[in-house]
Amino acid sequence: MRDKVTMSLVVKLAMASAVLMMAMAACGGPQKLEPRAMPPGATFNGKWYSPQYENMELKQAGTKVTGTFSYKNGSLEGTLEGGILYFEWTQPGDMSKAVREVRGTGYFIMGADGESFEGRWGYGDDNADGGVWTADRIESKGPKEDFDAPIF
Repeated sequence: MRDKVTMSLVVKLAMASAVLMMAMAACGGPQKLEPRAMPPGATFNGKWYSPQYENMELKQAGTKVTGTFSYKNGSLEGTLEGGILYFEWTQPGDMSKAVREVRGTGYFIMGADGESFEGRWGYGDDNADGGVWTADRIESKGPKEDFDAPIF
């Protein structure tokens, strides 16, 4: 009888553990995308315009990318895996205005033309729950007619 009770508890614990793991996976966390190659000659280096986060300047050195974006004086740094940049972003706080620092993660997928990218961002470790993040290279696309943010 005691072995049956012990076995029943073990099975219930295993099932509860499996359900918990599935629930945690469903709640978010970083997405890892299918690997893809960087288009020939493409780089994240340069000045970009994002309709969501305004002017951006990215610097790529090998597989490392750092950069800034105008919206709330944000910055990012990440690692390139083929044609996908996985990054962490930060928007600094301002204690004089009781604004706290905000952080998260995201990813950019370089477009086939090397002149645009698209991706997602999120809060904390979830790199997709915040929304879409797109950008076009400024140098090759020219200034936007409705571009009212200052060019670097």
